[in-house]
Amino acid sequence: MPNETPPILWTLHHNVLSQDRPVLAVRRRVLSGNATLCFALSRGALAFVPRRALALAGTARTCRGPASGAWHPLLQVFDHPPSAEERRAWLTRRPRERAALSARPAPVWLIVPGATDAPDRALSCSTRRAPAERRGEGTSRLDLELRLPFRGFRDAPVVCLFDLAGSGMARVEIGRSIFVVCATEPSAELLAQSAAARRGKPEDDWFREDAAALIGPPRTGTITTGEGAIAELGLTLPCTAAEVGRAFRKRVSAERAHPDQGGSAEELRELSRLRSLALDHLERKCLPAKSAA
Repeated sequence: MPNETPPILWTLHHNVLSQDRPVLAVRRRVLSGNATLCFALSRGALAFVPRRALALAGTARTCRGPASGAWHPLLQVFDHPPSAEERRAWLTRRPRERAALSARPAPVWLIVPGATDAPDRALSCSTRRAPAERRGEGTSRLDLELRLPFRGFRDAPVVCLFDLAGSGMARVEIGRSIFVVCATEPSAELLAQSAAARRGKPEDDWFREDAAALIGPPRTGTITTGEGAIAELGLTLPCTAAEVGRAFRKRVSAERAHPDQGGSAEELRELSRLRSLALDHLERKCLPAKSAA
């Protein structure tokens, strides 16, 4: 990433005064820049853009101000004069982006490694808008969090809703790797190409290590006793089977572990395993038992 701060940035806008030139590129003077670049809008207002994202792609969205915390227009910013092709692409994207603003966050597919010498696989993830506490320097209110197996939304990767709406794909940097997120389930051909592009390269090892940290085994996998399962479900002895059933359903709902809620079959099986351990323990100890249904 360059160390020097660009003196000028460009933003795109609808040109309501000309039908022949429907997109207007406006020069913006950069006032300061560290992790974010600050530039001036009209009437003394300020806006910010993530420096790293801009350096990587030559274009990025404005984001939240690092000091004031104020929200700013979600403009498309360029570090170069936008070409005619970039202006046409921006104009084409705008209707899809506007529709995405009012749409409910939809499931996405995260491409993760498959078995060795096999195609990659697509992991279905539910999404939610990034909550206020996640919106900081470099993150906007239109970023989506991905719900990962066994992790929920804890430290979830964040992708740009507009990227998904505009091109159907978004990229997120995690560890040493770039992961691809798709708005629709990727084809077998794309998954095969993704794996083949890395095969035999150091990037493949990095990708697998970074993916393992995202979708690794559940933290509860080491729990093998009924007492441990009961504690994990948030209960203490003595308790009843009915209370175990309620705690199980509450956990499934809170973690959205059911596949119909964006979870996975593996997550639901793991919570069901804990419930079974807890119920077996109650039965062996002859503690009060009622139907868990």
